[in-house]
Amino acid sequence: MNHTNIITINIKSEAEFHLVDQMINLETKRRVLLVPEAQSFDILTACYIDGEFTVVSHYDLEQELIDKLASV
Repeated sequence: MNHTNIITINIKSEAEFHLVDQMINLETKRRVLLVPEAQSFDILTACYIDGEFTVVSHYDLEQELIDKLASV
């Protein structure tokens, strides 16, 4: 499976941090747009970060939805 993996362990400056933060936000928006049923769950993060799929939401998400977000 090909996916964007955002590496955060090498951040050395605040400018790099802001760039990585923007990348995480863009990747999250992309995944939420591709999984329409996710748009109602206030998902703040949904992307691979340092090799692990990470989802942050104000709601408890079902595993099926997390799996869909991870696969797009």
